[in-house]
Amino acid sequence: MKVLGACMLIKSKFKYRIAPALLSLLLLGWLVFNNQGVRIGDTIAWAGNRPGLVNKTAARRAKVQSIAQRFLGEKLDYHLGVFLFSHVADCVISFQQDDASGQYKATMWAKTRGVVGWLTDYRENRYVSYMEETPDGRYLRPLQFERAVTIGNFIDQSFSWFDYEASRIDYAIVRNHRTVSQNCYDIPEGTTYHDILSAFYNFRAGAFGNIQRGKKYWIPSIPDKGIDKYIVDVLNNKQEKKQRSRQGWDDAPGMVMRIKVDKDIFGTKEGLLWALMSEDLVPLEGIAEDAIGMGDIIGKLNQISYTSP
Repeated sequence: MKVLGACMLIKSKFKYRIAPALLSLLLLGWLVFNNQGVRIGDTIAWAGNRPGLVNKTAARRAKVQSIAQRFLGEKLDYHLGVFLFSHVADCVISFQQDDASGQYKATMWAKTRGVVGWLTDYRENRYVSYMEETPDGRYLRPLQFERAVTIGNFIDQSFSWFDYEASRIDYAIVRNHRTVSQNCYDIPEGTTYHDILSAFYNFRAGAFGNIQRGKKYWIPSIPDKGIDKYIVDVLNNKQEKKQRSRQGWDDAPGMVMRIKVDKDIFGTKEGLLWALMSEDLVPLEGIAEDAIGMGDIIGKLNQISYTSP
């Protein structure tokens, strides 16, 4: 009985304190598109030894006419790891067009597995952003954002609806299918607030400016977490060299980025994230620094596929 009680105590700590950090790392997965499926064991070695895939990404980007066309049909699989365990959760990220509304739909889904799955009641996180493309095809504007966290029989959801005619965002929290909180936020004139997914796609496409070493980008975010922006800092050469040495990325190609978000999103002490990106914005590796109770958490790309619409 004492052993069983100890197991239940450990499970409880994982479920409510450690699991959020594990699964929130899925938001750090910077996306890539390609026209074929690829199994990747070591993402750093893959980028260095198979430059043709990166070049194809650039070639396709030059041909497409809009952001939506660039990302449509992407599907990525990630492995999340911690300490000596390289695969404690699965994550799938995709970009599609919703048949019913014609809107664009980005989805991020993750679920714990194995022993960690049992400890967390197979916790599942799901994020969905519905977006529309601006008339010039250079920008994705969020229309609705949904978040759902399932732990056993408990479901915690939040919804954000963007009303641009009324210049407001309506926000609701729903737990086990009961609305427990509602709020609204004004959208200042000339401002577009972003959820984590719309920010993610627009940043990759250069909607916030050309991505260059030594530049910093401020992206207005939904103010429901008490912050008003995501900050992406592309390190200069001197800063990058220091961080590469710290993370063991000395021989890896690409750029290093420091990303600051609300600490509750990733379950980290400071909301600090690091991303290793190829020069063509191909994701190589991501780190959520100082996750509460776990230390650093590493996300690595496992498989890429692209399906024509």
